[in-house]
Amino acid sequence: MAKNNKGYKIILAGGRNAHIVNPLRLVRQYKAVCVKEGITVSPQWRNTKAEATQDAIGHINDGHFIDYAVRIV
Repeated sequence: MAKNNKGYKIILAGGRNAHIVNPLRLVRQYKAVCVKEGITVSPQWRNTKAEATQDAIGHINDGHFIDYAVRIV
């Protein structure tokens, strides 16, 4: 977890003060992973968790548990 110079956690995705707390413009990206089958469902990195969930909608409808691979770029 990223922290500022006072030791407080900062949000990497931004917000109203993104230029202050996130000067490097770091963002989270997601991939959906089906835990039951052990495969990555998303074909590429997605900018929001909702987009990754849409990639895995077939697995969700089958009752599979979906986890998310996250990277910060």
